[in-house]
Amino acid sequence: MTLHAITVLGHDRPGIIAETTDKLAGLGLNLEDSTMTLLRGHFAMVLLVRTGTGAEAVEAALRHLCANGSLVINARVLGECGAEIDSFRAIGGGAKSPIWMQLKADLLGKPVHAMKVSEAVCLGASILAGTATGRYKSARKASLDISKIERTYRPDARKAKIYKERFAQYRELYPALKGWLHKI
Repeated sequence: MTLHAITVLGHDRPGIIAETTDKLAGLGLNLEDSTMTLLRGHFAMVLLVRTGTGAEAVEAALRHLCANGSLVINARVLGECGAEIDSFRAIGGGAKSPIWMQLKADLLGKPVHAMKVSEAVCLGASILAGTATGRYKSARKASLDISKIERTYRPDARKAKIYKERFAQYRELYPALKGWLHKI
């Protein structure tokens, strides 16, 4: 099982999330994390999924969503991108919950950093404004200076072991119940 990053970008409209997740569920993959936002009327979503299916098969399953040109969808195996993930950064309302952040760290088996400024839109606007006004030489420099970690949640090995065992049980159970679950 490999970790894939799936990006969905395009004009906002009702049903994008439902259509995307329905097709992904059909592949039997596990959704590990997600983030979504609206940027000037454009929908942006990133999903981290674990699956034995290749990135090409994931993109093929989602291709029909791109047919009218309103969405762009990409899937990449994170290791193939040269990205070695050693930690995650959390933003948004969920990043303010210590229970949720600890659960994420335990499930992912990696440290999760709750960021000092958890509202990405505001932070992005300040980075771009600082760059445009000359306060920072580049957006990269601004993001490194402005984006700070508030708290780091480290995985609890005991809990991570339990979650891993339960997930293995789920993976055995899901294929047997898949047809029935789609009926209810």
